[in-house]
Amino acid sequence: MSTSPAAENTNTRDWAASSKRKRQKTRELEELLVPGWGTYDLNFNTFNNPGAESLRSFIRKLDQTARWANTRSQYTAKLRAEFQRGGLDLITALYRDPSKVVEDVITFDNTEDLTRHLKMQFSRPLLFQSTATRSISHPKVSWDTFWTFMRENRQKWVDVYDYSIDEEAKRTERRLVENIIKHWEKDSRTALNCLDIENRISDCCPTPISDSDLIRRIAGDGQTTIGKTGSTWVNRHKEFLLLSTRDCISPIHVDIGAALTWLYVLHGRKIVYFPSTINLNAVRLLALLGSEQFNGYDGGWIRVELRPGDLFIMPPSCPHAVFTPDDSLVVGGHFYTSAHLPSTLEGLSLLEEKQGISNESLEDSHYETLAEIFSSYDKVATPEEVKRAWATCYLFLGSRTKPRPTTSRPTTSRPTTSRPTTSRAKFINSLEDFNKRAAESFSQEPE
Repeated sequence: MSTSPAAENTNTRDWAASSKRKRQKTRELEELLVPGWGTYDLNFNTFNNPGAESLRSFIRKLDQTARWANTRSQYTAKLRAEFQRGGLDLITALYRDPSKVVEDVITFDNTEDLTRHLKMQFSRPLLFQSTATRSISHPKVSWDTFWTFMRENRQKWVDVYDYSIDEEAKRTERRLVENIIKHWEKDSRTALNCLDIENRISDCCPTPISDSDLIRRIAGDGQTTIGKTGSTWVNRHKEFLLLSTRDCISPIHVDIGAALTWLYVLHGRKIVYFPSTINLNAVRLLALLGSEQFNGYDGGWIRVELRPGDLFIMPPSCPHAVFTPDDSLVVGGHFYTSAHLPSTLEGLSLLEEKQGISNESLEDSHYETLAEIFSSYDKVATPEEVKRAWATCYLFLGSRTKPRPTTSRPTTSRPTTSRPTTSRAKFINSLEDFNKRAAESFSQEPE
């Protein structure tokens, strides 16, 4: 039975339209996929420095143990190659083995995805991988603008960690910016980490992070006017710039204050290592084993490569180590979210006992920030969020005095200072008042 010319034309048009849609979807998919992980060299020169050689030995062994993170992009590329014939085979395979698409990090593709994730509690880091067709932020700070800033502040001071100094206790010191500039101009350089340079150039923080930051939400909620007349609003947002030569190593630690940490790569690369299972047991293990022992962590270790334009967000109290394969500049900061506030209290309680697990010391500002959050938290949080934080208050109620924390510290750290007392008392007062308000509020709920 023959078909009419009209039917044949219709079939041809349908086939052409179908092929066009398929090519379009293929292009869209390829734009989403991210290139594979890069390469780097751990056989770098330590200039016969015992401390640097010890750190190199540590990072080599950790790197051999760790595996690259499985991501959606990698799973998609693999499944695409494995199931080329049709979708039914793929659906069947996923039904039989759901682990085929389980990520070691939570990848997201846009600001809407990031906003959604920041409203939830997550136990794996968030990762945005930049490509030629997509970005998560458009910072005005660049490698060139940063060095212009440094040259304009040659006579200012900055804290550095110098790996070439034999005695570990003396490696953290304050130097003139002029010395940093000269060090970078050398053909042969020892590893040097510049610690937490304040970003006074231009804000780089992606909007979803700013919007989710509790301190900003509470500061804004407490104002009766949006005008400057009579306003008491203070922008508490702070960002830091991390400048590192190639071959810098930070051994295992958690960031201070039990806050979330965001990192955005402006130049160069970072290799970040973290446990497959991130919880308080991992933090306790860090406290027991120290900063250069990595065996025994549940599920082993994962590594990711951060490239220019990538955004990486760690949950509170996430143990991690870092290797810098190329000269790099990273901008970042710490923030608190409603979903993670119970995790912050749990992490802070452990950090008070074992400050050696962090690369910095608890300061007045950490307690004062949390005191400010709890003074008004129930005004900006949902009843469910308030209940979750309320249920964790017991960790600090009745603990106005606690034993002095341990002072053993990992390398690449700042000098240890004693734990604040006045600011901590302010934090406890704020937490007690919040506890009373929550108890009164929920006692009136209908049964």
